[in-house]
Amino acid sequence: MLYQLPNGKVVHLTLDQYLNLTDEDVQYLVSLDYGSVIHSPWTESAVIDNSKQVEEEDKSIDFEFESDELTKGEEQPMSDQEIIDNLEAPDPSFSE
Repeated sequence: MLYQLPNGKVVHLTLDQYLNLTDEDVQYLVSLDYGSVIHSPWTESAVIDNSKQVEEEDKSIDFEFESDELTKGEEQPMSDQEIIDNLEAPDPSFSE
C-alpha cells in the first residue's frame, strides 16, 4: 500500500508495517526525507491497472478419512453395561 508522509512524499508499506507504524517512525522517515514524490493520484490504482493478480491456491489437503464402521480385525466397542461389569471392585485391604 502507499502511505503519504506529512511532507508529501509517499512510501510503500505492507499492512503489518502500517499497523505497527508509530508517530516516531513517521517523524524518522520525514527527517530522512525518505520516499518519493508521486504526481498522479492514480499511481498503482486498481482502476487504472486492469490486470488481475492470480493467487495460487493450496490444493494439498491434510485429510485422513475416518469411518465409524468397523473393518476386519477390529473389535466392537464395549457397551456401557459391559464397562460397568468389567470395573474392578476396590481392594478392601487398601487403607488410606
